[in-house]
Amino acid sequence: MKKLYRNTAMLTMILPACLLLQGCGPGGLGATPGGVQDMQSARALVQQGVVPSPSAFLPEGMLSEFDLPISGDVCTDALCLDAALGIAPDENGVASEWVQIGLSSGIDPDNFVRSSIATVYCIDVSGSMGWGSGENRPANIAADLLASITAQINAGDDVAIVTYGNTAMEHLSFTAGDDPAITNALNTLPAGGGTAMMAGLAKAYNVAAQYSGGADQVRVMLFTDEQPNIGSTEPGSFRDLVEANGFQGVGITIFGLGLGLNSELFSFMADVLGANAFSLSNVEQVPGFMDDNWPWFVSPIAKNLNIATTTTDVNFVKGYGFPGSGNTVEEAMNVATVFLSKNKGALILKFHTEGETSFAAGSGASLTIDYEDIDGTPHNNTLQAYYDGTPLDGNGYYMPEPSVLKAMALVTLVEGMRSSAEAYSFYNAGGDASPENIVAQDLAIGILSGVLTRFDSDALMINEPAYTAEADFWAQLLTLMQAGAPQGNLYGYDYSLLDRIPDNSSE
Repeated sequence: MKKLYRNTAMLTMILPACLLLQGCGPGGLGATPGGVQDMQSARALVQQGVVPSPSAFLPEGMLSEFDLPISGDVCTDALCLDAALGIAPDENGVASEWVQIGLSSGIDPDNFVRSSIATVYCIDVSGSMGWGSGENRPANIAADLLASITAQINAGDDVAIVTYGNTAMEHLSFTAGDDPAITNALNTLPAGGGTAMMAGLAKAYNVAAQYSGGADQVRVMLFTDEQPNIGSTEPGSFRDLVEANGFQGVGITIFGLGLGLNSELFSFMADVLGANAFSLSNVEQVPGFMDDNWPWFVSPIAKNLNIATTTTDVNFVKGYGFPGSGNTVEEAMNVATVFLSKNKGALILKFHTEGETSFAAGSGASLTIDYEDIDGTPHNNTLQAYYDGTPLDGNGYYMPEPSVLKAMALVTLVEGMRSSAEAYSFYNAGGDASPENIVAQDLAIGILSGVLTRFDSDALMINEPAYTAEADFWAQLLTLMQAGAPQGNLYGYDYSLLDRIPDNSSE
């Protein structure tokens, strides 16, 4: 088997990272951590009158949707990392220092040539996908997405197809990317049955492990509504499988499709080496997705990015945007893989003072960062971000770098919505009027009301249409909670009863 990232020559020359404070500003492409790359699943559920589960609210997904460049010199290296600091209250009103680590790339998109790939399409053909069942089904999204990706595959690539319903099978062995047999195979997929997702993934990885061609990287692409019901169904089992194969050199891109997405499983599989994940809720989103993400989601540029903090007069609280649980409270944080992106990415660190006292000039953090190029070349560098003592404004803000304000606002919004969704999960929609039930609903509404008021204020300061639109959209979530809407997803729902789901992404 050819190892994932075996050859970076076709990608770009990897140069030493630009790690100067204020040194890697706009220019070239962006870079983004792997993991979940959007909030589309939550948006689609809100649009259809459902309160998403807490696991649908992920800071890394929200941050990946926005372009968050830190000001400074144009990035000229394959991966540039930068840092900037601001001060503002967090979602609980506690004064906080926020340090943004910006990710960007100097790779020129107009001259970029992607690495060749050997990809295994792992396709869920179970009954819940709705193959041949009409419009607005996950299968329709999968079919359009598969056709769009296949159109970009060429003679230097190879494609195999694995399907799974009740059982898993190899539907097409590795075939040259320009062979019409790929499209013919996609047009003759089996359909129906249960969802033996573990068997399907295991089969796809087995096929990938036998690859003996000349492609530069090997990747599984999983197309599914993420609802396994045959064999193993535990998120941890899937993560173990994906992680083990990532270490063996096989990456994965997960496409969570439709309105029945299992958000916990979706995110749990996406934080390992070589992994990223996207959600799409209707076929109309496919062209925009391809325009924004191809070929960047199959173009990793770094791995094993580790960040350790040494603080001065502050205490580390959390890191946001690190793929996995949505945030981390560990002082040594990790991003398994960094991919190219149209957007310049962001990781956020939050710090408090002892006893929540005022921040002193010189408070902040030194960040020790190490990572590897895709070919394994190591890099070790240090970033520093300290408060210069400029007085805070009347609202407790100090934001000399606009991107830190934007990233902080997005993180506090998502964290607040997740807290609200957690409180709402104790509310029994349509249930009795017991005091406990009423308290849960009122608590969720109270949390979300405060969060949205705060974000409205931040959006006014940011003064960009995308943030105003974000504020307007999530106001619908408050309306749903006030109305006692159901919570969860729409797995198994009659899709013919649904309205068309518009693309509510922020871009």
